[in-house]
Amino acid sequence: MKTLGRALQAGQSNVINAERAAQGAQREMLEKQQLLGAAKHRLTELSKRIKCARSDLELTRKAVEKADSAAHQAQINAARNKRDNPLSLSLPST
Repeated sequence: MKTLGRALQAGQSNVINAERAAQGAQREMLEKQQLLGAAKHRLTELSKRIKCARSDLELTRKAVEKADSAAHQAQINAARNKRDNPLSLSLPST
């Protein structure tokens, strides 16, 4: 009888330990799911920021092209004005 009682106590102890381990595993899984959710949210936010940065970069690139074109045209116009009106750039003598 004592052996059967000890076996029963050992079995009950094993069940309690298994339940505790299962609860710990559930808590750990919940924590991991929360971390995964936070990481997914961060990834979404970073993806949005990258998309905006790429858009800003493209707008900046287009603005640089326009400015470069305008500067080039200004150089052409200045050279043409200098060639067509050589006296207009000289200062009058006093």
